[in-house]
Amino acid sequence: MSDRPPKPGRVPKFSEVAPEPTRNARTFQAENTLASVTEPVPPMSPGPGVGVVLGGRYRLDEALASGGMGKVFRAQHLDLKVPVAVKILHGFMAGSEEAGRRFYREARAASMLSHPNVVKVTDYGTHDGQPYLVMELVMGESMAYWLDTHTTPPALSEVREAMLQVSRAVEAAHASGIVHRDLKPDNVMQGTLPDGKVLWKVADFGLAHLDDPKDFGSTLTQADAVAGTPDYMSPEQCRSLKVGPSTDIYALGCILTELLQLSPPFAGASAIDVISQHMFTPPPALKRPNDAEPIPDLLERLRLQLLAKRPHERPSSIAAVIAALEKAFDPAENERALPDRKGEQPLGARDQRHPEWVQSAGTPTSDSTATIVVERVGSGNAEGVTSEVITAMRARGFAVVDAGSDLEADIRVFDAETNTAAGLSALEHAQTPVVICAAGLSAPDVNRFIEAGAADVVRYPVRGEQLARKLSRIARTLRKL
Repeated sequence: MSDRPPKPGRVPKFSEVAPEPTRNARTFQAENTLASVTEPVPPMSPGPGVGVVLGGRYRLDEALASGGMGKVFRAQHLDLKVPVAVKILHGFMAGSEEAGRRFYREARAASMLSHPNVVKVTDYGTHDGQPYLVMELVMGESMAYWLDTHTTPPALSEVREAMLQVSRAVEAAHASGIVHRDLKPDNVMQGTLPDGKVLWKVADFGLAHLDDPKDFGSTLTQADAVAGTPDYMSPEQCRSLKVGPSTDIYALGCILTELLQLSPPFAGASAIDVISQHMFTPPPALKRPNDAEPIPDLLERLRLQLLAKRPHERPSSIAAVIAALEKAFDPAENERALPDRKGEQPLGARDQRHPEWVQSAGTPTSDSTATIVVERVGSGNAEGVTSEVITAMRARGFAVVDAGSDLEADIRVFDAETNTAAGLSALEHAQTPVVICAAGLSAPDVNRFIEAGAADVVRYPVRGEQLARKLSRIARTLRKL
């Protein structure tokens, strides 16, 4: 939990706790994707403070942080003489049945888990009507704070460790029938092992869904209420649909994106703007400094799979995510996924209207081993083969490189803009299938390209998924030869 202001581009979290007349903090509430904000009002009693002993066992020693739900204190277990963390529900929320239910849910969900990458909850009680929970004390900052200290994205080795550890925590939760529903850097704590290595721990299960009859009746699990933090909400979560483990998988894609570019995949002026992008806008290309480490192809492919709009298009389980992460950061696996075809036999020649593409040693055995070389005429066009189009091609598993690369093409994409002559010239000497992308094409123009041997023709504006499907069809044809 953190009391720092939201990072630029972050949209504050939705809270489904109904605003009380005396509430002293801004409250973001959403139902059916409609948000409302209550302005600050005069503060109430701060509740238990430093020096107070809770339940006869936990002495509050120092206030650590304050968030939307409550305050966190460093405390001392008086019997065991060990430090702990105590989270106390804000006094102005103590009378809210929904707030109390959510607080109890956090305690119950976290107490069910015993995993090195989960912040363990050990006790739960009330003090003067205010619920509190006791958890292990993690000496460190949140992942969000850690990222805020970076001016450039962290090293890929650090990204790997963070993603694997957080994923293992989520795997443990899912194995216990718990969907977190609010995974984000603010809810991941950075601890340290005795050997100095970083230990990432997932916290704050207040929005978790439990496969538990005792959880019945909560608005947090109903299909007509939106719960979560907009920057990290899955499309189905944004639509207030029933969520499952795939929702957490989507949130991992958002976290991975932030680790790689220091911001979530989507940004907007309001929560509704961000929500609409999660539902309808393809993930944009990563924004990284020119001198940053290059992103492995398998990692970018996995990122886009995690951010798929439909749950069934994402990895089937957290175990599958972990296996894919291991491969994505493995140089040897990436080398196998992007073989060097330089010097291998070309795919064949085209000499008539229906050219015969002859299978060779360089022919792809699957989409994931097909190399697409993109060649452009001019400086590029906003409706042509843009970075977003290339991202869609890579999401299909293609290795996409620009003309001049050392890799030889399995299929060439020629972005001719309006230059029909240049496109025809490219076809004249082509030894691999060529897809022509151009603007203002009439039916006779399309026929001229086909007669010259084009494998396919795409009119502007070029749509990434449309072009990727055509390339997949051509790759399948090559594999059959």
